[in-house]
Amino acid sequence: MAPVSRRPCFRFAFDSALFSDKTLRLEVVSADPDLPVSRKRPRARDDVTSPDTVKKRQEAYERRDESSLEESDEPVGYTSKGPAGVIVIGNTNPVKPNNIEANDTDDDRLADFSRHARKAYVRLQEEGKIDNAGKGLDNVQKTPVPQVQHIRVSAMLLASESQFFHKLFTNGMKESNQNVIELQVSEAELEPVLEIIKFIYNGEFSKLDPKSLLATLLAADKYEVTTAISECGELLLNSEMTLGTARMYLDFTTTNSVLSEALGPLKSAAGDFVALKFKDVVQHENELLQMPLSVIRCVFLSSELIVPSEYHVYNFLLKWASENYPDPSHSRDVFCNELIHLVRFMHVSLDGLRQFFECPLMADDRKRVMTIIMNALLFKDDNTCSRVCNWNYDPRVYLTKPVKVSILHPYAEAIAYMDLTLDDCYRISKPGNTSRINSEVFTFYGHTFFMRVVCRMDPASSAPMALGLFLGTNHLRQTPVNLNVNFAVRQRPSGDFFNKLRFNRGFTNGNTYGMADLFSCPWAQLVGDGSMYVIDGRIHIRVKVKTGAG
Repeated sequence: MAPVSRRPCFRFAFDSALFSDKTLRLEVVSADPDLPVSRKRPRARDDVTSPDTVKKRQEAYERRDESSLEESDEPVGYTSKGPAGVIVIGNTNPVKPNNIEANDTDDDRLADFSRHARKAYVRLQEEGKIDNAGKGLDNVQKTPVPQVQHIRVSAMLLASESQFFHKLFTNGMKESNQNVIELQVSEAELEPVLEIIKFIYNGEFSKLDPKSLLATLLAADKYEVTTAISECGELLLNSEMTLGTARMYLDFTTTNSVLSEALGPLKSAAGDFVALKFKDVVQHENELLQMPLSVIRCVFLSSELIVPSEYHVYNFLLKWASENYPDPSHSRDVFCNELIHLVRFMHVSLDGLRQFFECPLMADDRKRVMTIIMNALLFKDDNTCSRVCNWNYDPRVYLTKPVKVSILHPYAEAIAYMDLTLDDCYRISKPGNTSRINSEVFTFYGHTFFMRVVCRMDPASSAPMALGLFLGTNHLRQTPVNLNVNFAVRQRPSGDFFNKLRFNRGFTNGNTYGMADLFSCPWAQLVGDGSMYVIDGRIHIRVKVKTGAG
């Protein structure tokens, strides 16, 4: 993507003695590892001019508080060696180009001296004289030689685009009469600061990769260049999204309202990207286990996830917390505070809720566990009940469909309900995908059962032909049981359930019984517009089971 300029271009005036009235002296210092460079504006000492002190001095000037101004004045020629990222006022005398070149020459000589000293150190080390040379080189190494760069600038132009420079150069501030301003920046800050200064002149950026743009965005915020903030945000939003850049955006946190507004759409796009990439949780499970918390949040907030069941989501998050936070107290805190609300317990089966009651990471908070289970059960019993704040009640795309089961006491009879969405039908009819969907298991008469929906395909064309329904058991140690079974489906226009199949079978280990064409109509008619079986975008199935003894 080529840089696009949307502002007047003053490229001809950049670093030009003819169009400049001040000189910025950029001094690059190594960042102190114990003092990491902050994304926030620098906090300076009392004797250093920084964005914060400039603001205070401007306010004092506007109040005509001369005593406050005098306290922050530095002596002429004073140069403070503040921490990386602070702005320091240097020589106040006018500097001509030849003086600048002389200063550059001195800096080059110092750099050459440092290189020669290091070469001598290596030579002495090879000759076995390192003990004698160590002290001398240590003194050289303890005095870092800064890289210095001078840029001629127009105070009026910088002040027109940057609130920081506006405060520094106008309203009677003493800096408005000074000619050389020294900026101390870390090595990581140098390129972004240069990008911002060049942007003020020509209205475009030269480095358009996401990492550089994000660093430039931070510098733009630091020096209060609002147009650069907007431009960076737009370029980032239009750049190609990858997993690496998405993680970078999602991991970026700030309390700055300006940055939050600029990065809001970008973080939202990154969240959508990772949710789509990891849409099939089972397929990407191993890779997901390596992802940071920021990615996990975005993925499991999505309603488009394809998962075996909601209980699988709970199990995965439990595993992720335990593997990524080996310390039990940390994994417990992360799971309870960051992950538990991502599980949609109203769609967890009764058996899954029973197992959740024994959640190892919530053993110390049984009251909360019981509250979650009770709210889930209330919804299962009546989905019109009052809902819990911050819970998402939308179902995901479940490969194992949830069922609602009613046991009729004192009769040995049960009714199980399962809904299929049109997306479910399209998914199992697509060549290359599995052609069946199982329900969650349900318990009846001491036995466990499941429903299975199957799409029957044309062997020649692989086109879908019919939809079938089967009832089965998959527990190998169960004793045989004789059941009366009734399959029914809701139909238009009444919306009542109509019987489709009745049979009596003895269910043994691993058997499934049913009908391959339950609806007795072509596939296109079953799922097409005007289908008598599709109500509110779903096909509603009911299975009644009754023991032979009942």
